[in-house]
Amino acid sequence: MTPARGLCAMLALGAMALAGCGSGSGADGSAAPSSSASAPVASSRQLVLAAADLPSGMSMADFAMDDDVVRAVLEPLTGQRPTGTTYSPSACAPVSMFDGATQPAASLAGVAAGEGGGRSTFTEAVVARRPDIAAVAAYVRRCPIVVQNDGGTPLTTTFAVRDGDRGRADQLLVVEETPDDPLSKQRALVAYARVGDYAVWARLRAFQGESVDRAQFDRLVAAAVDKVARSA
Repeated sequence: MTPARGLCAMLALGAMALAGCGSGSGADGSAAPSSSASAPVASSRQLVLAAADLPSGMSMADFAMDDDVVRAVLEPLTGQRPTGTTYSPSACAPVSMFDGATQPAASLAGVAAGEGGGRSTFTEAVVARRPDIAAVAAYVRRCPIVVQNDGGTPLTTTFAVRDGDRGRADQLLVVEETPDDPLSKQRALVAYARVGDYAVWARLRAFQGESVDRAQFDRLVAAAVDKVARSA
């Protein structure tokens, strides 16, 4: 998890900006009984949403979700930080949503992205690796306001945990993310979920002062979680 320019590492792809932060079972992301202890067997790239799976009003991007795109989305989720970037407080540098020293490779992940309706975009990722939702929840509690400085204008991002319907997920954490970016005037809702041994991550980001459509976000998260739960 990283603040707006990291996990918010905005991928400028065509006219779209993709990025990736993310309440759950309890607002602390606490777990329900595990539905699976076995290793993932389905390909993550088969488990991300397809155009036919999207909620009404959303559409898929018209570029390929190739390895470069997958890596660009996955890197912030694994705690990667841009070279030369500093964070304040210093204890609020990016954290990974995955436990352990070895982070999942791009080959274990699938990504979907597109228009979310209005002035918004969505991004989704499925990773064949059990996530550490508690670590992300702890980050949000410890770091509700983070200043990121990459040598240009510092960016302050505020994180707030929001309630969410866990549905078929074993764990769910939802966070509202508000960067003080005067140009894009953006805000986002982001979900981190565990479905068996898969990580599901989804973000709906609104621009130019628009509010994030919470009902649309909930439909996006439910669709993403349900597809993995049916197939994994």
